[in-house]
Amino acid sequence: MIACSPLLKLLSAVVWAVLPVTVQTNSGETVEGELIAFSNDALTIGQAGNTVEIPFEDVDRLVPRDAEEGTGPSYRVTLVSGSKIMAQDVSLQDSELTIEPRRQNALKIPVKQVKAIRFRPASTATDPAWFGNFERESRGDSLVLRRSADTLDSLSVIVMSIEDGKVGFDLEGTNAEAGVTRLEGVLFGGGTSVAENPEIQVTDVWGSKWAATAIRPSQTDQPLEIELTSSITHKIPLDQILSIRWSGGVALLTGLQPASESLKTFFPTTIDAELLKSFFGNRTVAEQNLSMVGGSSVEYRVEPGYQLFSGSVRRDSDAGGGQLMVKLQMDGKVVWEETLVDSEPKGFELPLGEARRLSILVSSGKDGDLGDRVLVVRPRLLK
Repeated sequence: MIACSPLLKLLSAVVWAVLPVTVQTNSGETVEGELIAFSNDALTIGQAGNTVEIPFEDVDRLVPRDAEEGTGPSYRVTLVSGSKIMAQDVSLQDSELTIEPRRQNALKIPVKQVKAIRFRPASTATDPAWFGNFERESRGDSLVLRRSADTLDSLSVIVMSIEDGKVGFDLEGTNAEAGVTRLEGVLFGGGTSVAENPEIQVTDVWGSKWAATAIRPSQTDQPLEIELTSSITHKIPLDQILSIRWSGGVALLTGLQPASESLKTFFPTTIDAELLKSFFGNRTVAEQNLSMVGGSSVEYRVEPGYQLFSGSVRRDSDAGGGQLMVKLQMDGKVVWEETLVDSEPKGFELPLGEARRLSILVSSGKDGDLGDRVLVVRPRLLK
């Protein structure tokens, strides 16, 4: 519920900074004004001499009206808790990673809370292999080397340090170093997946997405202070905030009703379509994965509010040896495609933009579709 009160005497004096914002509530109401303060469980908006207090539980998102995205640094650090931090530099010493965002204070994170560091900007050529590594189970660390403009390779190691543009590592008992210019990035072991449903997500103008458990109380002249974990906090200047979303969300495609499905066999058949579908149609595996055969497709409606489509594809363990191709379409336009020739997973993380229809299409090569089956691992829509 939104409550109004006279402007607080404490805030009636000249404030150091004014941040015009638009607040969207869960009920669809839009509130515009100036950000005054954050309390433990609500935010306060100033409107023409009055204040409007909105509980966090009623807020969908807050967007500064004058915020503009900047060109962020190229390093991206992914934390197990879900934060994706754009960094100018990183260093690792004594199992603690120091992250230096642009125009923000550095923060120190235990390396066991870090999933990956990518040293190069995202690209359509290497994204499938890079994100595919996220789905691979590994107890140890991995160096991901760039062999060419579009080819990556992984090396199992123990990462010891990162400093002065070099990664120090242990390879089967031998200490060595590799310059970050030769690497796509580093993945840390442990097999922990990245959380994707934060209580609060703060996006800054440099492209970082901070997964926060809470916002600490503050006034207008103070930066936003967020809790990343119970022991780690971070401050973001107000003029660097692009948006704050309280209602985090993940929608697994396996939990959604498809808008349409189709199945076309390589060779013509007179078998009843429903019977064919019951044997070879799309099926859910382990509640969150989608298994599809060659010649099949599925389409979903995309509800407003979702920003990314993420997941990976690989050949099903029961698949034959034929060639398989996977295409992803948004509103009928192909935005991603990969040919699967081995068991290596290929990952994706695609912006949805204004798309309202999302399709997955699987096709076989000229050798027919017998035994051709693809596993789409955790296909999901992210807010």
